[in-house]
Amino acid sequence: MTDMTNIKRQAGLERLRASQAQQAEIDRIEGRKIGEKWALEYADINDLKAVANLSGEATIQGEEANAVHAALRDTNLDIDELFGLARDQELSNAMAEGFIEGAAEVLAEV
Repeated sequence: MTDMTNIKRQAGLERLRASQAQQAEIDRIEGRKIGEKWALEYADINDLKAVANLSGEATIQGEEANAVHAALRDTNLDIDELFGLARDQELSNAMAEGFIEGAAEVLAEV
């Protein structure tokens, strides 16, 4: 690779990383809103505690989406519908992290 090609590549990678970080923040904020709404409108206290207790668990670092799926498995909610996901979309860890935060905030007020 020439120096110019390498510079362009690095600039492109930096741009993509910034875009990825921006999307993760958007997902986290949206997840927080959904978590709060779920807690206030749908959750029972046991489900709320189960989700809120995921907050800060080092064991789920990078696995937030799987942890939320597991915590909500026994509810009658369609998780894709709850998060507004299309059939081919997966719940992002950032959105799941926000969901957990939103639920935990509501539990803190109970």
